[in-house]
Amino acid sequence: MTEEQLERVAYSVNKFLNTKMSTIRGVKKRAKSIKSSFSSGIGVSMEMAEKIYQAFEEDVIKWALRYMDASELWALINEAIETNMSRKRFEDEFLKRAEIAGKIDADFRDMIRQLYDKEVKG
Repeated sequence: MTEEQLERVAYSVNKFLNTKMSTIRGVKKRAKSIKSSFSSGIGVSMEMAEKIYQAFEEDVIKWALRYMDASELWALINEAIETNMSRKRFEDEFLKRAEIAGKIDADFRDMIRQLYDKEVKG
């Protein structure tokens, strides 16, 4: 790995670790906030809040959050659902938006496909 690649990896890791979503406490706090927003008229149903909370506990979501912020990930997933995005386009969009250092191998692409199958088509 080159020095530049190592710097990119370190940057991405630090960026993620400095977010509240990198801890269980942060995820639970966000889930509570989402659930309470239902009563404040934002329009998030209890089912949607529960689905979002459960999604953060799933391995494929944890994997994806290593490469992009939670808000960016959910924006991509919502866009894919609303536009009936193809798996190939979702994969391309994920790679374009993600902070990735190094080569993209078959296992990496398989994880993107799993994310698509579970969150967009699931």
